[in-house]
Amino acid sequence: MPFTVDDFHSLVELIERHPEWRAELRRLVLTEELLSLPQAVRDLTATVQELAEAQRRTEVRLEELAEAQRRTEVRLEELAEAQRRTEARLDELAAAQSRTEREVARLANAVADLRGEQWERHYREHPTSYFASLARRIRVLPLRELQERLDEAIAVGRLSDDEADEIERADIVWRGRRREDQTVTYAVVEVSAIVHVSDVQRAVDRAALLRRVEPEVMSVVAGQSIAREAAKLATELGVFQVLDGRAADPALD
Repeated sequence: MPFTVDDFHSLVELIERHPEWRAELRRLVLTEELLSLPQAVRDLTATVQELAEAQRRTEVRLEELAEAQRRTEVRLEELAEAQRRTEARLDELAAAQSRTEREVARLANAVADLRGEQWERHYREHPTSYFASLARRIRVLPLRELQERLDEAIAVGRLSDDEADEIERADIVWRGRRREDQTVTYAVVEVSAIVHVSDVQRAVDRAALLRRVEPEVMSVVAGQSIAREAAKLATELGVFQVLDGRAADPALD
C-alpha cells in the first residue's frame, strides 16, 4: 500500500500531537552520524570556547610578559645610566688623585729644594767648620771671582763658554790648602739634603772641567745624608762625602 501525501500530513499531525515520538522518528529516519551531529556541534562549540579562553589567557600572559620586558628594559637603562655616572665619577676621582699626586710631588720637590738650599747656605756660610778635615784656610770663591778665572781659561782655549757655564752652576767652589803639604787646592761641592747619584756625577764632571784651569781640584758632595747607590758611586769615583758636618775620605771607605 503506497504512502500518500495525505498519509504524510496525518503523520505530521500525529507527531505534533505527540512530541515524544520525535526522537524515535529521528532515530528511524536519520543515520547515527546525523543524530550525533548536534552533540558534536556542542562539543566543538565547547572546545572552541576553551580555545578562545586559552587564547585570551595567553594574550593576557603575553601582555604581562611584554610589560615585564618593558620594566626590565627601563631598569637596564637605569642601571646603564648609573654605570655611566659611576664611571664618570671614577674618572673624576682618578683625575683628582692624579692632580693630588702631582701636587704632592711638586710640594715634595719644593721641600727638598728648600732643604737643599738650607744645607747649601750652611756649608757656604761655614766652610771652615764643615770642610776643615779636607783643607785649611778655606775660602768660598765669590761668583764674580770664579767667572774672572773662567774667562781667562776661555781666552786661552782651555774651556768653552758652555763648559765655563757648567762650572758656574756648581753649588759651591772653594779654595784652600791641603793639610798634608799646604798645596793650594780647589773643591767643587754639590749640596743636597739627600745626596743622590746625580749629585755625585755632577761633582765629578764639574771638578774635571775645573782641573783644566787649576791642577788640584777635589770632588765633594755634601748634605744631611746620602743614598746607598750614591755612596757606592762616590767611593768608586773618589768623591769626598761631607754628611751632617762630617767629612769622609773616599780612600778610607
